[in-house]
Amino acid sequence: MKKILCFFLIVCNATLYAQERKVIPIVSNEVHSLNGGLRSQFGGRSRVTIPVEIPPNTIGICYTVQTHKAGEAAEKNLDLVLALGTLIYTGNVELAEAVDKIDIPESLQTIDVYLLPSTNDEQKFLNKLDGQWRSFDVGNRIACKRCKVIVECNKTNRSQFVFLGIRNPSSLDAVDVIVNCVAVVQK
Repeated sequence: MKKILCFFLIVCNATLYAQERKVIPIVSNEVHSLNGGLRSQFGGRSRVTIPVEIPPNTIGICYTVQTHKAGEAAEKNLDLVLALGTLIYTGNVELAEAVDKIDIPESLQTIDVYLLPSTNDEQKFLNKLDGQWRSFDVGNRIACKRCKVIVECNKTNRSQFVFLGIRNPSSLDAVDVIVNCVAVVQK
């Protein structure tokens, strides 16, 4: 009887924990094509920013970036909301542990990703004023092929905006980038 009661309490605790958190999609499989640096001189772009609205009561955001050669289809698209939501709701795990368990499809091309804290930094990034913009150290991944990054947030009662800055470091090769971003909100 004690074993059954103990099991019941563990299941109830896991259920309450999962009900306290909600996974909200911010960016879902958004695809961006980026030229190489030299080719962007003749039209196109080698950098892009994606606005990320962090909802109120967010305890963390998670973003993933997957790259492949321009014009080639990705092997598999990631459903980050489903993957992360399932782990949090059924696994009774902390956010960092859940993100660590997510498997991102293989990528071959390299990309630079930055988390920019303001519109001023976003404009400097897009204008290639390197060294003049700032980024969150915790959210940056330089020269990654496939990235999954968790950024813990301080809960506030209002929405906040940040920007994902994505740069193709190659001079010649064009790439396609697939971006996903979710917020984990404390109810």
